Amino acid sequence: MAMIVLSLDSGSSQAGKRFSPLYRGLNAILASRCSAPYSSSTELFAFLLCVSGEIADFGFEGYERLRRWKKDNSITLDIGIPEAHWKEVSDQDLRAYLMGRVEEALDLVVQKLEQAGEAVRVEELRQDIARVRGEFLGDDSTA
Repeated sequence: MAMIVLSLDSGSSQAGKRFSPLYRGLNAILASRCSAPYSSSTELFAFLLCVSGEIADFGFEGYERLRRWKKDNSITLDIGIPEAHWKEVSDQDLRAYLMGRVEEALDLVVQKLEQAGEAVRVEELRQDIARVRGEFLGDDSTA
């Protein structure tokens, strides 16, 4: 069974309070909607949300440290989220922003795996992620 999981490194308690329920909720939806094997050998797609805050600024926006771990059948990527993208935005806008970053991260992962010659079931992944997006953002038309 494949897994797509998020973890959180927050730069302040306020960032942690804002993102903890979001990433936990998104993880639950990913676990229920994304269990197909999407690639021939990579079983885990793991994303670390590096959310900058008052105590720690991770110093990047976007994506860093895309790594493929053949021994563990996994691929990891850090997603940098600056304070300006979460501090003064609505919950719905933050959900949309987070979902967009995860979708872009998956695109980068797929590209890396394909460049390495690994077969990836892209259409199945996209269909599952569309359902995740609909559920996470509250749009039942994609469920």
